[in-house]
Amino acid sequence: MKIMNRRVLGGLVAAAATTATVLAMSGPAQATNPYTPGGGPAADFRATNLTFTDVDAGATLECEQVNLGGSIVNPGSSRAHSAVAGELDDIEAVNCNNDYFGATSINLTGTWDFFVTGDPTGGLWPVELRDVSANVAAVGCSFTAKGPGGTSGTISGTFNPVTQKFAVTGDNLEVNSAVGSCWIIGVGNGNDVEVAGTWTNVPPAGNSPFSLTH
Repeated sequence: MKIMNRRVLGGLVAAAATTATVLAMSGPAQATNPYTPGGGPAADFRATNLTFTDVDAGATLECEQVNLGGSIVNPGSSRAHSAVAGELDDIEAVNCNNDYFGATSINLTGTWDFFVTGDPTGGLWPVELRDVSANVAAVGCSFTAKGPGGTSGTISGTFNPVTQKFAVTGDNLEVNSAVGSCWIIGVGNGNDVEVAGTWTNVPPAGNSPFSLTH
């Protein structure tokens, strides 16, 4: 049986420790589970002058008011970031106008789910609306705004529990099922739709602000 001297053995131990440290540091970052949504139980997110822009056509829809009302799911109960935090089913867009067609109807459809997708940075929590869908109709032009190829639409952003503001930072929305005179202004299937604006939660009477904690 061959025995290593102490210097060699010590070097091997140190190398192994270094390798383990590097592997631990290089692993994927994980959101801290669980987290806990609180407040409510009712929520009412309101946005003023929210815009929807067909980036490819350079055409913009602006709505005087976009309201997303609903409820926090089981407030006070901890959960993983993969679990829904809220369900918004009382949704509407009011007084919307296109810069070419004028008055435009936007019918927000279904229930939009509110997810908290990770840990906060500087007090801002990353959040995402899922199952986003809207039917848009103007004079002679109509289409649906959803995800690519008609899949589930998403709107991502950050939520500040102190100010109750949900600021939009991105989305995956596209024009789907465009028919009629949309082509006149370049609106067509597959065009990117960019949402811009900020929602503020205004809790209905008797309800508390939306909170997020670990």
